Amino acid sequence: PDPESAVVNLKVAFLGAIDIPGAMLSFDASIYDSYLGYDDFKLSLEGDIAFRISWGATPDFVVTVGGFHPSFHPASHLRLPALRRMSISLLKDNPRITLTAYFALTSNTLQFGAKIELVFSAGAFSIEGNAGFDVLIQFSPFGLEAHLWARLAVKSGGSSLLSIDLDLTVQGPTPWIARGRASFSILFIEVKVRLEVTMGTEA
Repeated sequence: PDPESAVVNLKVAFLGAIDIPGAMLSFDASIYDSYLGYDDFKLSLEGDIAFRISWGATPDFVVTVGGFHPSFHPASHLRLPALRRMSISLLKDNPRITLTAYFALTSNTLQFGAKIELVFSAGAFSIEGNAGFDVLIQFSPFGLEAHLWARLAVKSGGSSLLSIDLDLTVQGPTPWIARGRASFSILFIEVKVRLEVTMGTEA
């Protein structure tokens, strides 16, 4: 279409390289100043992508869109830069709603996750919240780690009037361990609940 009427405007800076002495093929891309939508309704897009294949003494494979699971650290010889999450700004001003996500596949793991954040203010009052999940699956030996959470708070100035916090982590399978906590507070009253369950035998 007419560039001024574009529905998708995608700008990507990228660099690819073949390092024969270093035995590695690499590709990096960065999405910037991009959007989806038209007129006054535009969703801003940004994020980073990386791809690595190494051979020789330290063979490895990595492809990621938006980075890695928080507890995963890629091998240093892959020379991966800091990666921004893929993000979409659903609303930019007030309220502000942002969705971020990532996906990664390596030679021994599958990783994915997402988070949505909300900030809304009216005078001295504000609402802040976020919810999301992170999943890390290891192929050999098989293992799974999943984390889910949700938080919401109503504030006046710097003081919290009402808050809800839910958090659950599951790890396994030898054994499966589930740990969770929930809290609710209103003014000076706070209620907390904790849960831990173990299933299966340790190996």
